[in-house]
Amino acid sequence: MDDLISVIVPVYNAEFYLRQCIDSIIKQTYTNLEIVLVNDGSTDNSGKICDEYKEIDSRIKVIHKMNGGLSSARNAGLDVCTSGGDYIAFVDSDDWIESDMFEKLYNEIKRVNGDIVVCGYYIDKQDQTYIKKLEKGIFVGNDNVLKKCFYNKNFPNAVWCKLYNKNIFNEVRFPEGKLYEDMLIILDVLEKTSVVSIIPEAFYHYSQRLNSIMNEKTYHKSFEKILACENILEKVKVRKPDLMNLAYSQLYKHYMYFLDDIIFGRINVPTNGVTSEMIKKYFQKNILEILKNLNVKSKNKLMYIIISLNLTFYKKSKKIKFIKGVYMKKHAYLIIAHNDFEILENLIILLDDMRNDIYIHIDVKVKKFDFEYFRSLVKKSRIEIFKKINVLWGGTTQIDVELFLLEHASKNQYDYYHLLSGVDLPLKSQDYIHQFFDKNNGKEFINFDECVRNIVIEKRVKYYYFFVGGYRSQNLFYRYFTKIFNRISRTVQNILGISKIDEGYVYRKGSQWFSITHSLAKYVLDQRENIKRNYRYSFCCDEVFLQTIVYNSPFFAMVKRIDEKYNNALRYIDWEHGNPYVFKSSDFNNLIKSKALFARKFNVENIDVVKKITQHILNEL
Repeated sequence: MDDLISVIVPVYNAEFYLRQCIDSIIKQTYTNLEIVLVNDGSTDNSGKICDEYKEIDSRIKVIHKMNGGLSSARNAGLDVCTSGGDYIAFVDSDDWIESDMFEKLYNEIKRVNGDIVVCGYYIDKQDQTYIKKLEKGIFVGNDNVLKKCFYNKNFPNAVWCKLYNKNIFNEVRFPEGKLYEDMLIILDVLEKTSVVSIIPEAFYHYSQRLNSIMNEKTYHKSFEKILACENILEKVKVRKPDLMNLAYSQLYKHYMYFLDDIIFGRINVPTNGVTSEMIKKYFQKNILEILKNLNVKSKNKLMYIIISLNLTFYKKSKKIKFIKGVYMKKHAYLIIAHNDFEILENLIILLDDMRNDIYIHIDVKVKKFDFEYFRSLVKKSRIEIFKKINVLWGGTTQIDVELFLLEHASKNQYDYYHLLSGVDLPLKSQDYIHQFFDKNNGKEFINFDECVRNIVIEKRVKYYYFFVGGYRSQNLFYRYFTKIFNRISRTVQNILGISKIDEGYVYRKGSQWFSITHSLAKYVLDQRENIKRNYRYSFCCDEVFLQTIVYNSPFFAMVKRIDEKYNNALRYIDWEHGNPYVFKSSDFNNLIKSKALFARKFNVENIDVVKKITQHILNEL
């Protein structure tokens, strides 16, 4: 353990995460480290934290400098360590690493006498973590390294999941004042590399935070990605012309991503900015070269042809999958789950279809949930699982989670959005369900109770309910207190004449579960602030807010009327025999023969009927 590893940590306003980052470095099992903390003009307590750790660990050096950006901070660290250390690593100040990361990477770089060792990494998003494992490989010889690692997903652009021979950075520095700095130096780094080893295990934790500027999509960031690709292409033309087709293929792909950001409204284009028509002309000009480029995938060539011909058709094609010559419309399933995950497992299996994407919210109260296992259940769909909101029965958090899932899914513009609970099941095959919605395209499927207006509905909205979490609490005293307090509170508010009722609205009620179009989803999301204001401190208004919005809008004319009770929303829900009734094995035939497309609810005590329905539908495929 004689070789010195210099670890460069650029720091800027990271006071909430910095201690975890530094602790993970100083506790490494490989101890011969030089830890360079570069405080890039932080305006919070980050600089003080750096100085504090310098007093604790003699291996730590601290550089305080004026703010110059990530590249400037990394370069300042390189200027200090390239004259001393044997190897170089980078760790960002809001990330952290496993305790044996440098030991594993060091042993591997020595074993293969390598220049770079790459490892897998974790992506930490709020309450969920993804793992990015790489394919194991060793590449020897500069030409082979460039061929296998340049623009390759198995060789990430990021510098933080690697250990470098310090000689690589004798002349290489990060471009200052630019975004995508890791990407911009990739060719410079690989040109100075003869041996690369890739190990699949993940040791680095890359944090993606919802409020992070780095994760915010803007015109400037999207356009900078194009400029970065063009910069790399110019380098390749001069220094490695045999990689030109690969560089061009990446440029075309990022132009398409840029176009998507524009046409789907993810970014605001400034007055003098690049427009969708400009990008269309770019593809028209280069379409022959694109078709001849062997590095461009066939499906991308098809997309580029469509762009060059008709942008309206291209936009539609992005939300409709073209498979075997047939256009198939896409649906999004929004699932709220908190228990009985064996039923959720069957639900996911039955929804797994190339025409569906699945969005699941797991209640934050759930202590154990195997994210990776449930993601592994899908083979054809795209699945996203969130754990964000503490959902309380009767409270507005139920509305919050619906809007959260709807907002997240609507970015991809589906034809229909289906809200289900984690203890629901489809009763028909996906072919049947998609054919049904194709025949009824544009119709909205929402349940409305028969009564147009009554005091029971308005009582949910009229008064302020400050305590709702206790209605289903396991604590009997808290549950009793909640009921008594809200009863007294309603009486007082009634005497004082307090009312949150909007007299311009007719309030309607029904089941919260729905199947709605993208147009209605967008209409609802556009009223998020009104929803939060009107239903804050309300009671059980997850069964009121959507029905009321739709009833008081032109969309009510598009609600599909179905005679069967509780089936306007295509759900078989039995309220006559339970609250609601839990289906048993003896109900199997009635469920399958029902006109409904979905049913609720089920539980693990009656898992037999769940398995029978699952097997019945799978046998139909």
